[in-house]
Amino acid sequence: MKAPGLFALTKREQRVVAVIVLVLLLAALTRHYRYARAHGASPMTTTTQPVGSPVASPPQEERESPDESP
Repeated sequence: MKAPGLFALTKREQRVVAVIVLVLLLAALTRHYRYARAHGASPMTTTTQPVGSPVASPPQEERESPDESP
């Protein structure tokens, strides 16, 4: 099945469309990374724990010792 004449583009028009799409894509990526940098959203610095996972307790020497004075 052949495409209607409305969608038939010359090679030059196809290149123009491709360049426009690439420019829009680069602009969107640039905005995203600038927004992420400005708001401190870095996937490397955020840590999440699964629901129900145990939280590690501090080592023995870091725990507070009970006050032995009366």
